[in-house]
Amino acid sequence: MMQQSIADCRNAKKKDLKDPKKYFDIEKDFNLLYAAFFETYKIDLKDGIKNLTVKQFEALFQGLPNKTKLMQIIELRQMDRSKIKDSKLAKLFDEVNLNNTDDFISNSITSFSQSFKK
Repeated sequence: MMQQSIADCRNAKKKDLKDPKKYFDIEKDFNLLYAAFFETYKIDLKDGIKNLTVKQFEALFQGLPNKTKLMQIIELRQMDRSKIKDSKLAKLFDEVNLNNTDDFISNSITSFSQSFKK
């Protein structure tokens, strides 16, 4: 399922033409992307991205582990909202859904972080 998530993200622009659902937004998700790259590869995207080719970036993006918040949020965004029975998960879905959220960063990170076991 996660490999499909990555494929969907890579083809997001193409899919947007046919399917308005989005699972990844480079602008709204940049902080999560930055954290995932730093956590996984120790790459500071603010400095290190100029040293990466597009192919290298894509390969690293595809290799991000499921444990990163970015990949967990992408997976959550791909769920069918009508099939989510758990109220906390449904609320979280609504907060991170790119298709109907106004303030993604402040809402999603706070809620998503609170959902983890401490």
